[in-house]
Amino acid sequence: MSETPLATEHDIILKSREVIHRFYRRDIKPIAEMIDERFVWIGAYEFQYLVGRNAFLESIKSESAEDPVSLSQEEYRLLAHKQNLWVVYGRFTATIQQEDGSFLMAKIRNTFVWQQQENRLMLLHIHGSHARDVPLEYDGVPPSSFSEDKAWFDSLREVDRSVGPTRRLSFRTIEGDYRFLLPSEIRYVKAHEKLCTVHTQDESFQTRCSLKELQGESPLFLLIHRSHLVNAREITSVRRYTARLADGTLLPVSKEHYLDIRDHLQAQRH
Repeated sequence: MSETPLATEHDIILKSREVIHRFYRRDIKPIAEMIDERFVWIGAYEFQYLVGRNAFLESIKSESAEDPVSLSQEEYRLLAHKQNLWVVYGRFTATIQQEDGSFLMAKIRNTFVWQQQENRLMLLHIHGSHARDVPLEYDGVPPSSFSEDKAWFDSLREVDRSVGPTRRLSFRTIEGDYRFLLPSEIRYVKAHEKLCTVHTQDESFQTRCSLKELQGESPLFLLIHRSHLVNAREITSVRRYTARLADGTLLPVSKEHYLDIRDHLQAQRH
């Protein structure tokens, strides 16, 4: 009999992301099937130090009844792999809007330890923590260093309704990190030689991708120059031959794209 092939790095990254998304969608049952009997959970609080599958599942029973949480700014990376063991770490932002209009935001970091048991991937360990220097609750617009303001959430909801399901775009950075971003989280992308630099509200990273292929992923994206793809919602004005973004960034606009871009923006704003 042939041996069961080992999971790939991509398999492990997607499996880790699946656990996070199911947990915050409150879809607990499929997670339970991935957890090994020896599972250890270490969380951000003192009581979140649990050994054993049953102890963990008992502690999260109430999660199923809670409201789903939105995720953004996801980042995952494989730290180590030896034989049938994998260690993955990552971080993301979890947000939920409350009835009074305020919202909760948590920047969360996780570490996962996976073991392949025949043809199944089983979780041995999760360690999660919150960035405690980030305020958890906002009544209005948060400090400018954060992108999670009211307009940003409104934009995400509008994009989700007009474009369809909140499918994330997947990127792998040149350092080996994985990013999963909503189209609305991307401000612009600049191509240089064989690499692209993706700019979000909080960071920029380099990856290998095609601007034309990326343009086809969302109606938000406009190719304004052979080396620049821009989120149309970020553009505040276009003049020959420059586009100004909401934060003041100036990007080049090619002659062949200028009129199309101007007409597109005028149509969107009327």
